[in-house]
Parts: sequence; C-alpha cells; structure tokens
Amino acid sequence: MGNKAAKFRSALHSNNHQAALALYQSERKLRENLNPNTPYSKQYDQNTPVHYAAKYAMPKMLALLLEKGGDPNKTNMHQETSLHVLCSTTADTHRRLECFHLLMRHRGNKINTHGVYLERGTKIRLNPTDNKGNTPLHRAAGCGFDKCVELLLAQHVVATLTNEEGRTAAEEATHFHHNEIGHRIEARILYDTADDDMLARLHGLQAQDIST
Repeated sequence: MGNKAAKFRSALHSNNHQAALALYQSERKLRENLNPNTPYSKQYDQNTPVHYAAKYAMPKMLALLLEKGGDPNKTNMHQETSLHVLCSTTADTHRRLECFHLLMRHRGNKINTHGVYLERGTKIRLNPTDNKGNTPLHRAAGCGFDKCVELLLAQHVVATLTNEEGRTAAEEATHFHHNEIGHRIEARILYDTADDDMLARLHGLQAQDIST
C-alpha cells in the first residue's frame, strides 16, 4: 500500500494525469485509505492531492477527489488554495477551465440561466489570500489568464484587495503587461461601485429606470 501511495503521489507531483488516474481506479486499498485533504511533506510544499489535481488541470482526478470529500479551501505551506494554483497559469486552458467549473460546483452549488453560480450549502472561497496577499484573481490577472479573470469577475469576487506589493488585481495585470485584462477589471470595479446616476449614464437610461 505504501508503495502504491508513493507512486500515486509521484504521478500527481510529476503531472502524470493518466498514471495517477490509473492507480486510483485500479487500487482499491489506495482509494479506501487515501485522504484527499492530507498534505504531503514540505518537499511537496505541503500540497494535498486536491492541490495537485487543480495545479496540473486534471479534471477527472479532481472530480474523484472532490467526490471523496476533498476540500478545495485547504491551504498549502504558501497559504495557497486549490483555486490559487489553478489560476496561476494558462497552460492546458481547456482542462483548466473544466477544473474551474468543478470547483465552483463543489458541494451542490448550482448555475442559474446566466451562467453564474449560486450558493447552496458550503461553497469554495473566492477571495482567499496566499502568504503574499494574492487572491486567485491576482494570480489569473498576473499570468494573463483572461477567461479565468472573466469567470472570477462573474462570481463577484472582491477586485479591490491589494497584495503585499500594494497592487490590486488590475494593477497586477498591468504590471505584467496584460493591459487589456487590467482595464477589464477596472471597468468591473467602476460598474460595481457606480450609483444609479452613473449606471444611468453608462446605459443611456434615466436614473429612475435603474431604481425600479
């Protein structure tokens, strides 16, 4: 069992989705004894299996771990949640977005007709900060992951939080030369904080039409 668990950890750590999935599905004792929320050692940044499935965009593995009780809000030694590591790169974008939707649906969350997730029971934390003060939105903005930024903004994340460098997510995007993403976040902040008169001007409507 110990050897199988070590092989499973190695497959996750080395981004070998197929090997990890094959081990998990074929080894009954591994499945029974695995706690998806138990962190590995400092050598592995104290990531949990859920962290690795999110970090390397392994949707099938992530779905199985969440079904087994995996907690996407669990943090590693850098205070990163699974959402942090998922949003930190644009690699394997299609699978990464699939993982994003899995995390948003976790524990019975549902989607309305506009594609926005509605809370029903415990939900993944959208605004956690790592040990450098970065939120998942900071991570997505900083690496230029525009689609992830859009999805996070659709969940009404707090876009005005600053990291230890004093930068908001919009400023993080601009700092790393993702100017269009920075402008998009700033526009969302403006829209979210606008009063009725401002919204009326934006939409070309009368203020009383906004209030009713």
